[in-house]
Amino acid sequence: MTNISPILFGAVVMMDDPLALKPELGAKQVGWAQGIYASAAFDQVGFLMVYNFAFTEGKYNGSTLSVLFLH
Repeated sequence: MTNISPILFGAVVMMDDPLALKPELGAKQVGWAQGIYASAAFDQVGFLMVYNFAFTEGKYNGSTLSVLFLH
């Protein structure tokens, strides 16, 4: 990561969050949302996001969904 980039080029954030049925505290957990955010451009807005949704409950138990987003 460089300190001369106004948008923190090279910054990487990892995530491993519970995946729930509803966006509220106490909602039933049905899996995990895991992935990476990265600042992928030096002098403009450019982000790479990679998500894996791993389902551990319900109809889709044992399934995964992967999403790649580049802006």
